[in-house]
Amino acid sequence: MIYKLATVKSVIAKIIADLNLDENKIKITDITEWIFEALHKIGSVN
Repeated sequence: MIYKLATVKSVIAKIIADLNLDENKIKITDITEWIFEALHKIGSVN
């Protein structure tokens, strides 16, 4: 059962903060695509 959901925006912000990435050197669209691919692979239905 799902108790808490997170937005893609908050997940990307956490990734950038935790990995100490430079926002100007990464492609947000790539990270967004990876998130949706991961959701698909684990069988998440939204």
